[in-house]
Amino acid sequence: MAENVELNIAGVWKDIDNCEVNVGGVWKQVTSIEVNVGGVWKQSWVNKVYNLDGQNISLTDAPGPILTGIHINSDGTVDQRSDNNVSDNIVQIDSATDWVIPNSISATTHYVRATQNSQTGGGTLSGTLNTWLALSTDRFWTIERAAVAGTGSSIWSLDIEIATDSGGTNVVATGTYVLTSTLPP
Repeated sequence: MAENVELNIAGVWKDIDNCEVNVGGVWKQVTSIEVNVGGVWKQSWVNKVYNLDGQNISLTDAPGPILTGIHINSDGTVDQRSDNNVSDNIVQIDSATDWVIPNSISATTHYVRATQNSQTGGGTLSGTLNTWLALSTDRFWTIERAAVAGTGSSIWSLDIEIATDSGGTNVVATGTYVLTSTLPP
């Protein structure tokens, strides 16, 4: 399936990001294009929808260490992580909040970057900050509050961005994720 639609304008092929068709004087968005191949209609292009809606991901548990995190996956999904040192739970947040819909869009042409907004209460962050990383593999950021840190919360706020180029000049989605790991008294 083609990832881009191109139109020949005066001998120059140009990418079309958003396809629309005029129906009765009203412009409507095209969601997919199909072609007839040997009598069978096959989808040749589908409109991409990018999304990062941001979430608050938290876990309160004892005795520690405890982890919370965000996973941006190469398959287009977004997972949250909560680990209380007994069970490690990594679950998809919601298919409606995947970073690209449909998930069949190739992740190898997309990049992700996490930037720290704020941090309180200590804790340790795992994951690369301030660098565009290829989404050819899953990427994740987690915070850990160790038992030796004592009771309280470690809170990290991260901006996550998705771009279609390795330099981040074409950002297509941004979301703020707040990760909170709390050890109760």
